Formats: sequence, structure tokens, C-alpha cells
Amino acid sequence: MRREIRSESPARTALIIRQSLYQDREWVEYLCDRIPLKRPGCPNDLDGAVVFLASEASRYITRQTLLVDGGISTGATRATVAR
Repeated sequence: MRREIRSESPARTALIIRQSLYQDREWVEYLCDRIPLKRPGCPNDLDGAVVFLASEASRYITRQTLLVDGGISTGATRATVAR
């Protein structure tokens, strides 16, 4: 049986490697203002996508990337000038 690769792509998820960024309140506000769901992701937000991609329910999905990003990839962000 041939298995194709399926992947998920977390965006701004508060992981340990980014922990120092999430301690900067101004940066978190800036980020949340640009995410349609108005909050950064947390590791648990990836659970459903990972379970889905590992399950038989995704058996007809091939060579796709499931974006788990709170909607930021929809283009709903806006550019601002740094002050």
C-alpha cells in the first residue's frame, strides 16, 4: 500500500522555543490583532488536526498541508507601520 504524506502547519503556537516572545505583552497584542480568532494558538489546538490526519478519515487526502493558524493565512491580516 502506497502512503502519501499529509502534514499540518501550526502558525504562531505558543511553544517553549517561542516562550520569550509570549512574555512580551505588546508583541502578543500585536499578534492577536492580526489573527481572526484573536488569540495565539496553543499546542492543544493541533490535537484535532493530528488525529484527523492520522486517521482513516483522511485516507483520500494526499499531498496536502492543513493550516492550523487561527485564520491568519486567510489574508485577513493588515500591515501596519512600526512606530
